[in-house]
Amino acid sequence: MSTNSLVLSFGLGLLLQLVQVDALCAQGVVDGRDQFAVIRDPQNAERYWSLQAFCHERGWPLADTKSFTECYEHTLLKIPPFHLDTDRLANCTTDAHGTVCACEQCARPLKLHVTSLAIEDFVFSSTKEEVHVTIASELFWADPRLWGTAVSDITKVWRPHWHIAIHSVNETRGKLKAEVMDRLEETHTSKEQLVAPVYDHETKGFDTKTSYISCLEMDMPQTCNAQDLHSCGVRERLTQTVVVKLAHALYDRYPFDSHIMRILLSFPDPYTFIQPKERLDWGMGPRLEVDWGFNTSGHVTYFENSDGSRSVAPESLITSLGLLMVPEFRHDTSLGVTDKQEFVVTLRLRRRATGILQRFGLPMILLTFITTLVPTLGISQFHPRNIVCIIGMLTAVTLNNGAHASSPAEGTQSTWFDNIFLVSILFSYGALIENFVILWLNHLGLKVARDVIDKFAMYTLPLYYVSIVLLISILQLHDESEVAVRVCALIPLILTLLFSLHMLLFLVRSERKRRAVAAEDAEAAEPLTKQTTEAAARAEQGAQVQTISVKSDGGNAAQPFVSVQDGERRLPSGMSQGNLMSGGTPSADMTAGAAAAF
Repeated sequence: MSTNSLVLSFGLGLLLQLVQVDALCAQGVVDGRDQFAVIRDPQNAERYWSLQAFCHERGWPLADTKSFTECYEHTLLKIPPFHLDTDRLANCTTDAHGTVCACEQCARPLKLHVTSLAIEDFVFSSTKEEVHVTIASELFWADPRLWGTAVSDITKVWRPHWHIAIHSVNETRGKLKAEVMDRLEETHTSKEQLVAPVYDHETKGFDTKTSYISCLEMDMPQTCNAQDLHSCGVRERLTQTVVVKLAHALYDRYPFDSHIMRILLSFPDPYTFIQPKERLDWGMGPRLEVDWGFNTSGHVTYFENSDGSRSVAPESLITSLGLLMVPEFRHDTSLGVTDKQEFVVTLRLRRRATGILQRFGLPMILLTFITTLVPTLGISQFHPRNIVCIIGMLTAVTLNNGAHASSPAEGTQSTWFDNIFLVSILFSYGALIENFVILWLNHLGLKVARDVIDKFAMYTLPLYYVSIVLLISILQLHDESEVAVRVCALIPLILTLLFSLHMLLFLVRSERKRRAVAAEDAEAAEPLTKQTTEAAARAEQGAQVQTISVKSDGGNAAQPFVSVQDGERRLPSGMSQGNLMSGGTPSADMTAGAAAAF
């Protein structure tokens, strides 16, 4: 064949191809539904089928809307659009059976347009150890296979699936703040609704709308890129709630705990039916192309991350994050997109500890501190001291039970609040035990030990409680884990220990010195006390007068009186010792004298 013949043959072939292209994609409108390639042959990667030929091959002979609808619902429901359908309908040929041969340059993946994306709700439940995330989205994807059908139920078409992965990230407590655990939490439940709030770029707000299918025409761009077909496709408004179980969250700082939750939003590969070894034959590029809507409103929008950086993000998502409230937590947000077309939302949660401290923590700490001050009431106030200690213990138990309504579930780590509660109970109980020890020593008469123990408890018990609370707080709440931090945490306790030892020795020496001084004073005052006692006895005897009546031997006659004055016995006047011994009868003078003496 001559060179002119080859050139003429090549020109005629090119002209025929251009004519076919014009017939299929003239002025941006696809002409000839029967010739438009919408389905890729599952057996031959180089062949595309029109919907009519595809349905006719599978037993639907009538080329009408009803047959196309039934064909779609029965054969294409679980198959994604295009099967990597055409981008440019160029260099394509059509045979008599309605099949189209296409080159590899015509192969393109399915393109998803995310026209609205919002995080509606985020709940971190410590009591149930669950995370609830609600995502509201509006998606659109072209599906030329719907052209000529009457499919209107969105549940009767192929739909992409959101893949919502939630990672819990824990940090080390060192200078590097390195992430030591990035664990994918297992999805517990998932619920979907085909109704969702959709962002309005004009009103800058959200309106609830329902999903729908629309395919009234095939208005395509002049490039004939089926990915950009907006007149025939599915618009899905989806609200999806995902619940995951938290198996490894750290609560040791509760109620000052913080958590990092990373949400990965993506779409799984819809072409898993294509074997990996056959992907090259299919002209496989990216598995799925996602348009996240960064430029939906006509300009690129940026989100200010918590670290000061900026990330490109949909305006709808930026607005929803500004409205997002996480119950019981403050949160910082960062956004990003991975090279795998995954949209990443990172939430750093910090629990609002003020409410828990005001209602439970501070009342328990202050009341326990007051309980440690009961030795200042004195030994005589035994019953009031016991009442204060008992009230402190009962109140601490009640406050701890109330705090458990929002605290982590049972069986988790020992939290800061749990340790403070345990210390408070032990100190209240210790103050009560100290009261009974004082009572027992007082009963045994060990006054020295009683006074020393009571004064020692009065000065050191509050200091020990405060230092231990500081120790627990520094060790559990400080970000650093270096030895210097641990040493600093022990300083208050060490100082309290040294002070208590010094106070114990001081009280023992003071009590011994006081007892020695008291003994010396008592020994020096003993002679004076003896003289005072003898003088008092003599004064008492001088003031006492006793009269003794003595009967005679006959038993009837009155006997003389004997008076005792100043320790000496004296007989009445007129009576001698002989008369008294002989039992004689006193004379009238004697009787009168005795009466006068009496």
